[in-house]
Amino acid sequence: MLLSLAPPGVPLIIDFIEEMDLSQRKQLSNLGIIQDSEVEIVTRDRAGVILMVKGSRIGIAKDMAKMIRVSIKSG
Repeated sequence: MLLSLAPPGVPLIIDFIEEMDLSQRKQLSNLGIIQDSEVEIVTRDRAGVILMVKGSRIGIAKDMAKMIRVSIKSG
């Protein structure tokens, strides 16, 4: 599912990040948002989502959140 549509308060695993320019991908990587990392949506609004990543809250624009595919972390 797309990160922009994932439920808040549920541990998620990043499965895939769609093709984007190198600077955007590097920025996400520097924030800890890489394939197989665990994230959780704290809140979501029209502008984007606030994620919990490795104990830090990070804001992601809705357009960027639509480029990140996640799955619910199992057990």
